[in-house]
Formats: sequence, C-alpha cells, structure tokens
Amino acid sequence: LGESEVNGYMYIPINRGGVDYYSELYLNTDLSGRLYYFMVSYMPLPDAFLRKTSFVLGAGAGWGRLNLSYATSKTGSSGVPDNQITFSKGAIALLGLAELDYFFSRTLSVGLDVEYRYAPVRVGSFSLQGSYYDLDENDQLIESAMLVTIPEHRVNAGGFRFGMSIGLHL
Repeated sequence: LGESEVNGYMYIPINRGGVDYYSELYLNTDLSGRLYYFMVSYMPLPDAFLRKTSFVLGAGAGWGRLNLSYATSKTGSSGVPDNQITFSKGAIALLGLAELDYFFSRTLSVGLDVEYRYAPVRVGSFSLQGSYYDLDENDQLIESAMLVTIPEHRVNAGGFRFGMSIGLHL
C-alpha cells in the first residue's frame, strides 16, 4: 500500500513570428494517488541469524487510482491558477524490490533497500486558457490570454525509491 504526491511546473514560452518571448506563463502539474499491490519476496541467502546478513528480492503487481491536475498560472510553483483541469485514472502497477539487511542480534536488524514502481497513465490531448503579462505598442504592461494545448502523453506515477529500514524481530 503506498500513497504519494508529486508537484512540478514548466515554463511556457510565447512565440510570435518565430521569436520566443518571456511570458511568465507556467503549466503546473500535481499527481497524487494510492497504489494497492501484492508482493512476493524471495531470500536467496537463508539462515540470516548465522550469517548476520540477508538479501531479499521481491516482485509485485497491483492497481491504483491516480489524480492528475494541470493548471496554468503566472507563477511557477504557487499562485492562483488561471485555468485548471483534473483527471482521475486507473493504473496497473508493477514493482521490484531489493533489500540488504544486517542483523546486530536475533532481535535487531538494519537494512538498505531500493524499489522501482512502474504505474503508467495515458492522458489524452487537452487545452487550457492561460493569461500572461505583455507589453502593448506603447510599452504599457497589459494582461493577455492564450490557449495552451497539451499533447497526448504518458505519465509514470511510480519511479525509484531508496530507503533504510530498522527491524525488530520477536
């Protein structure tokens, strides 16, 4: 069971006559959701209490519900959005895990682990209205608007995770 949230933003340039202009228009994204999965693990080095170390390999599969939110705004990572759209998508998740544990005693262990989750979501093409500051012919600051089209793309809601664990064994 896992839950996470990722935020990010991208600068959108204004192009007039083949020239890019600074626009202060950004596309903000927010990805959040939960993944439910079943994992099977295998310990290729048995009898960890005699060897003081154990190595665990795991693989899993599951399903998740993800919420993707896109918004245009005049600032990067914060601010009030000009226009916003939200998608709720289901995703099939695949997982891989490797963990190395060291046993200090029969009751205490410390481990390092790495995990990779692959949970792709396809988002179709959509458009958002965005406003930005511009200069008119008299060099006066005005607010202008433009339509931003986002092409069809795929988002991986997973990724790599590195961690450390402490185990208490009774």
